[in-house]
Amino acid sequence: MLREVAVAAFLFATVEGVAPKLEATGALTGAVVPEAVRAALEPKGVRVVQREGPWCELWLRKSIPEQKRSTPGALQIDLRDSTAVGVIRFLAAATDFRGQAIRPGLYTLRYARIPADGNHLGVSEYPDFLLLTPFAEDSDLANTLELEDLMNRSLMATGTAHPGVLSLTKPSGDTFPAVTTNALGHVVLQTKAKIGSREAPIALVVKGEAPQ
Repeated sequence: MLREVAVAAFLFATVEGVAPKLEATGALTGAVVPEAVRAALEPKGVRVVQREGPWCELWLRKSIPEQKRSTPGALQIDLRDSTAVGVIRFLAAATDFRGQAIRPGLYTLRYARIPADGNHLGVSEYPDFLLLTPFAEDSDLANTLELEDLMNRSLMATGTAHPGVLSLTKPSGDTFPAVTTNALGHVVLQTKAKIGSREAPIALVVKGEAPQ
């Protein structure tokens, strides 16, 4: 049933011509953005635009620190929990992967793996997520947060008892950067990030919720 619904949603999006598109942006600017952050981010970002208008903008760090870890099924084995990956700006009212409301604004993205417990079974095919923290509360990209601190800051993004999460998924095709709509109807932004000494593909669900 879930597969049929997903296929129907994908076909509807295609028929209605609502495929998202990608635009290039300049550097992240603004009075609230410290020079240290601008220097740490790529000088160009990407913007996802949907039929109803601009959705979000993403800037990755020029170099993301690596720390190899072994996690069964993980997409990113070179990132430690709470490592800042970049900054995202939602240009419209959004929801995270849990369906929680996210206000327009600037957020830091930090990597985390979903807990391997019964409360999270079936949430996503992969354990990799990026947690949203309000930029005003988390603007030091070089800082590594303790997991409890990261969770508490991410709660500020949702105003609920659960952190704000965006799911990482497996990239499709060999075009980077690109934005696509997958079989579940999720809008996926895929690009390449500099992790340590290597370029690594990253695919982020910027619009879409976990299957219920």
